[in-house]
Amino acid sequence: MPRHSRLFLSLCILLAFLTVIVNQSHAVAAQEALLPFDVLGASDPELKKLVDRFIQGENLILGVVDGEAITTESIKGELGMSLDARVNTWLDELRRRYAGVSDPPREQLELSVIYYAARAKAIEIVLQREAERANVTVPDALIDAYIVQLKKEYNIDPMDAKAWARCTIQNFNRTPNEYRDDIRIRYERQRVLEFMAGRYGPIPGLQLPVFYPLDVTPKEMRERYETTKEQWKSLVDIRYSRLAVAFQPAASVDDRNKYKTILEEGRRRLQNGESIASVTGYLKSAIAQVEGAQATVAVDTDVSVATDATLESSLATRIRSLKPGEISDVVNIREKTGGENEPEKVVFYIVKLHAKREDISRLFADPVVQRELQINLMAEKLDRNIERVQETLIERAVIIPKSLRLR
Repeated sequence: MPRHSRLFLSLCILLAFLTVIVNQSHAVAAQEALLPFDVLGASDPELKKLVDRFIQGENLILGVVDGEAITTESIKGELGMSLDARVNTWLDELRRRYAGVSDPPREQLELSVIYYAARAKAIEIVLQREAERANVTVPDALIDAYIVQLKKEYNIDPMDAKAWARCTIQNFNRTPNEYRDDIRIRYERQRVLEFMAGRYGPIPGLQLPVFYPLDVTPKEMRERYETTKEQWKSLVDIRYSRLAVAFQPAASVDDRNKYKTILEEGRRRLQNGESIASVTGYLKSAIAQVEGAQATVAVDTDVSVATDATLESSLATRIRSLKPGEISDVVNIREKTGGENEPEKVVFYIVKLHAKREDISRLFADPVVQRELQINLMAEKLDRNIERVQETLIERAVIIPKSLRLR
């Protein structure tokens, strides 16, 4: 995956970069590293000039999509009061991690927040254009199920139209019908993104501007099995804890990135010795600060199972790869978190393994091995394809000023 895509997609990348700077060059270099575009171009003087122009109040063009400019002022207008909240969150985190380092100018962090939001907006504009061109449709039943679930989360009677109207106006600044249209548009964008990433195969009769096939070959399965053979022993006497953030597939690109960043920070805290209860509190607090957040935090603490045969496939795979005391990377899956008739949700989770005991080894031909290899390889490829699609769309459909490009 191209380096600049990773840098744009996650605050964690920025913070990881800062960690290296602090360790190598101490406090002075750390403050320099907080220049938002220095993470793209080191000490490039042109990029520093760009930051200075923003600090002086210039309305910078961050990108052009279909002839329409995305500017710092337009993004600031869309972010509204949430811009200050996001900057405060970043600032609090930097102060916590780098005690003793002087705060950077607030405008530098503002520009970083704006740039992440601008990139997400550019992707969504392009996806919406492609969804309209492809005539992607979303069943009313899917939107109905989403709204039913949301009403449950807000403790609203399904038949109380007035309470629902108050909820959408207060929380989303939309009437119920406007909010329903927003949900439909988000689903359309996500669906066309997943079409391009190969999840459903190509759209019959339509040539997509970007398409990455999603398939897993027997050779790939065999190679994965051989490199992970030690993990394919059946497990018994398993104990683990799982921390998850669940949200609807209609969530925006920007919100998805925020949820993943929050969970990655939770993982870092666990690794540094914080208790699961403390990290759970952090996750709930951080999610609550995301404007219009429609994500829920779910924690399963110290779960005991007799055998891995009863575990969900991705969870079983992660537990096999961990030693007691270790924590997995963030996993991205789809699962039902409610009743059978409720819509599937996207779930980001991490798992901490407390204990396990190995039993007999499973052979490549074992149906459990075949199923899990197929599922996990497909999930990994889908994630990579989605990132490739987003990066390709940015490269093909968005004009980015030369001064913002990676040197």
